[in-house]
Amino acid sequence: MLVIFSSGMNSDHTIAGLELLRNLSGRKRAMVLLTQDAVLLALKSRSGASDAFGGVSEAYALADHLTKRGFGQDSLMEPFKVLSYDDAVDLIMADGISVAGSF
Repeated sequence: MLVIFSSGMNSDHTIAGLELLRNLSGRKRAMVLLTQDAVLLALKSRSGASDAFGGVSEAYALADHLTKRGFGQDSLMEPFKVLSYDDAVDLIMADGISVAGSF
């Protein structure tokens, strides 16, 4: 199951998406894709970020969106990795992947 985030840190949408992840934790294989302002959620410097994404099996941030905000792979906490647009489309379209929501 893939959960996509695009909203900023304090958005009601982001809060709802993080709640969904907490509810999925341990029951399903959850993956996260961060886009737009949501890429800032994966920064090492953000307190509490590791708790929010601790139960995910795979986590990604779009490379171009991260770069436009002045950050790179070295700025991301574990388990986040950068992903190109093409790789993001491949992930979304992969067999067995269902998108749970976009927040």
